Amino acid sequence: MKFYAHTATPPDGKPDPDQGHWQLLSTHLRNVAQLAKQFAAPLRLSAEAELAGLLHDLGKYRDEFQAYLRGSVQVVSKHSTPSTGRLGLSSHTNNLERCSPLPATMLGYMT
Repeated sequence: MKFYAHTATPPDGKPDPDQGHWQLLSTHLRNVAQLAKQFAAPLRLSAEAELAGLLHDLGKYRDEFQAYLRGSVQVVSKHSTPSTGRLGLSSHTNNLERCSPLPATMLGYMT
């Protein structure tokens, strides 16, 4: 299964149904990690910033978030708890206990 960070949005404002135009989550995490590393270099915090970049969106590996991107679930509130057919998008609900083991495996390959 491919995991995505973002859908593409054409001028009509609706998510592009062609997943070939969507950004892969692994690509997004690596891009953010690289930028964070560069921005933090003057502070001598490159390694910490890079790690934060790799970890910042791990909750998007959740099946619920991927279903949200595909339009399979309804967003009730940005701060609600996920329940059947509804998804809260708060980062507070995106914890590692709800994540598949894939992120840990993926991080092993990235570092």
